[in-house]
Amino acid sequence: MVSSSKPPFLIRFGAKRLRKFVDNELNDAKRVVIATSCFADLARISKFHVPEELLELVVMNIDPKLREYRHKVSKPIVFTRDMMTKVFNVPSGSRPVERLKNSEHTEMRNMYCDGDRAPIAYLERLLRECADDDVVMIKRSFALLAFATVLFLETNNMVPLDYLGSLLDMNTVDEYAWDEAILAFCMDQVAEFQEKGRLQKEFVKQNPTERAKQFSIGSCLPALVIVYIDHLDFPVEQLHGHVFDYSVPRALHVCNDDFELAMAIDRNKKTLDIGIRDRCNTPYAINVAPPAPQNVPFVQVQPAYQHPPVVQVQPAAQVPVVPQAQIAPHPPHVGPAYIEPHPPHVAPA
Repeated sequence: MVSSSKPPFLIRFGAKRLRKFVDNELNDAKRVVIATSCFADLARISKFHVPEELLELVVMNIDPKLREYRHKVSKPIVFTRDMMTKVFNVPSGSRPVERLKNSEHTEMRNMYCDGDRAPIAYLERLLRECADDDVVMIKRSFALLAFATVLFLETNNMVPLDYLGSLLDMNTVDEYAWDEAILAFCMDQVAEFQEKGRLQKEFVKQNPTERAKQFSIGSCLPALVIVYIDHLDFPVEQLHGHVFDYSVPRALHVCNDDFELAMAIDRNKKTLDIGIRDRCNTPYAINVAPPAPQNVPFVQVQPAYQHPPVVQVQPAAQVPVVPQAQIAPHPPHVGPAYIEPHPPHVAPA
């Protein structure tokens, strides 16, 4: 059960900042270049915010070593790297993501530094002011901005320049396993979150009259919450007319109401009434062809860094599936029964 009090932590997740920058501060020429990059879909990310209470509920019930969510008697949710592809549509190559050491490629590092630091605001300035035909600079800088605001963000508002190690050659970026890197980073942050929460509780226990200081966490943890709510089998009567759009990439189609609904149901102590869907009935199904009709619609896997069409998916309980064999053909048109045919004309005797 999520606590009704405000969680004593702050999370920095910059989906809104990234989308606002792309929409309002980049010209059309740069947006066209970004649309051809491996991280193009992040330029269209939804400006969503995950409530802290819901995030705490999910994160505190994850085993980061097993990469598994398990709460009370519900079936577990196992987080996999391809889920990160479905959430963000990032490349899922076979090469491990390479990270630079501080002493490597100092010239490229210095390009993104303002003095001895690399603030996000300075990176945004470089992206705004670079030439419109400098394709490599635009793609590399946008990737770093996506890392700093959504995928590999920290709490200091700095750009994680160590990931330049996999951006040296922009023609090979799609060869790296970015999905695995994101998931591994998330699990590291889960472990850090849980440890800070444990220390915070110990402080409160030892100092009952003092208020614990909020801790900050900067990570991609909202991606795990998206996967979590996509596995919830909401009872129809609790949806109150709300429709979930389960299209992929998920980060482009989730909205604040999705998270608020999940949190409201939990507050009403309905958690145990919500089942956990099997993976084949979620957007993370690995089937290549639709299975037999289930309780929810099948969402086919989209290839990495493609732009799938938007498909509005209704909850299954609201859209009953009728087997094809039961659909009767249209009957031939029959006129109204009350219209009598005209009698044949008979000449007078």
